[in-house]
Amino acid sequence: MISHALTVVANEIQRHFIEAYAVPANPSVVAPGNIAEGIGTGSGNGGVARDMLILSVVNLREEKALRNL
Repeated sequence: MISHALTVVANEIQRHFIEAYAVPANPSVVAPGNIAEGIGTGSGNGGVARDMLILSVVNLREEKALRNL
């Protein structure tokens, strides 16, 4: 469910970049991913991707008050 939500948000951001900034339609510009995995271009920049936007979830916690409804 969270993965699907991140994909929807990534698609909306990608669409916004295309419409507002005329970014070429490339599905790898905005993508859900894990920053800790070191997603990079392999160009010797320390594993930092400077040509893409990675969406990640940080500090996700369960809401225990809504669990037993």
